[in-house]
Amino acid sequence: MHDLRREMKILLMSLCFVVLTSGLQVDILDGDGNINIQRYHNYIELENLLKVLDQNEIVHKYYLGRSVEGRSIWAIKISGGLGATKERPELRPMVKYVANMHGDESVGREMMLGLATYIVQNYGKDDRITKLVDTTEIHLVPTLNPDGFEAVRRENSNGKDLNRNFPGWKEIGLPIEKLKEGREPETNAMIHWILENPFVLSINYHDGAVVANYPWDDYGVKPSEKSEYFLSDGENNRSPDNPVFEALAKLYASKHADMHLGQASCGRFKDGIANGVDWYAVAGGMQDFNYLFSNGMEITLEVSCCKYPKSYFVNNL
Repeated sequence: MHDLRREMKILLMSLCFVVLTSGLQVDILDGDGNINIQRYHNYIELENLLKVLDQNEIVHKYYLGRSVEGRSIWAIKISGGLGATKERPELRPMVKYVANMHGDESVGREMMLGLATYIVQNYGKDDRITKLVDTTEIHLVPTLNPDGFEAVRRENSNGKDLNRNFPGWKEIGLPIEKLKEGREPETNAMIHWILENPFVLSINYHDGAVVANYPWDDYGVKPSEKSEYFLSDGENNRSPDNPVFEALAKLYASKHADMHLGQASCGRFKDGIANGVDWYAVAGGMQDFNYLFSNGMEITLEVSCCKYPKSYFVNNL
């Protein structure tokens, strides 16, 4: 357990390092090989970049599903060691990052492309990155809502907010097909992926604030009424594992250049963190779904006051 927590900390610290030093563009490198952002990537450009990354031995690109308009939702797996991208080495922890769930919140999308490229470029050169990749299986989804991004729209092409579309605690115990019934294709891609893989740590990227948010997101969550695996519902709208969630949120915020100050113009948060319900309640959110239905402990990172900043600003976020 202590080793797993140490790897989680290394992973979060590594991401903060990327945000502060490397930039977020993956298809433009300066003369020194540094990553530098010049513009946002559209869907075709994103696919092409993922294809290039997939040519590296530590990367495997794979398909999760399709959007309403038929765009593929792609993930990439990054894992080091002989055959590690084909089969997970025993007990290697799985972590995931998901971005662009809301189509008009675009910073995380570029961060995921920048992070992937930074890791690939520095594997075998930087000791910390090499250790991370050789001991952790990292999964990145740069865009969950590709249709929304192309239209610069929060919702998917059915007009649905994907972060209000996941099953809640009252549906614990239902078979997966029932959980997916009547939901959006992008949501169902996530439900299947989350339930089929033993992720232990997760981040969901958003924009519109600068804060690390943790469960519960919804009022009155009572999983102990539905499952014997929950011995408690937590207290004061916090989950039973609230100390761990708070520690993860504080760890990220403390390594961010500004988040820990909690003084962003778009909202003030003590230590740069917030319990979901204390901020505003969200029913049907992906963060709660991860914790209720799987092993995954997910926090939500709001990384920019502006949801779609000018591209030359993204490099400094």
